[in-house]
Amino acid sequence: MIRCKLTFRGYAPEYLQRFEKAFIGHQFTNIENLKKISAKHFDGHYNDILGERDEHCDSNYNDILGERDEIEYVYEMKSVTDDLKQHKLCATLAEITHVLKEIQNTSKRTSGT
Repeated sequence: MIRCKLTFRGYAPEYLQRFEKAFIGHQFTNIENLKKISAKHFDGHYNDILGERDEHCDSNYNDILGERDEIEYVYEMKSVTDDLKQHKLCATLAEITHVLKEIQNTSKRTSGT
């Protein structure tokens, strides 16, 4: 299993919902079993919106990053032979990047911004 954390700054909850639907619903070539495992909103201070300490970050880290939403996903790479594993990892990262850009471009076209 591979974990992937995406950070969003300044996006409305409706956008995040549309993003998640498009991201989870995408038919990836190199990825299988993509699932959301957590979502948090941080107000830009030491504590998150629920008043819980983020155990992975110190106060300076949260202050620097500011208000944001973080969504964590987990996925598996489709199986390949060991000699191709590194190539598959690179292809997987490139595919995720491409899909994220496509979702962003589609969102810009439909919102008119």
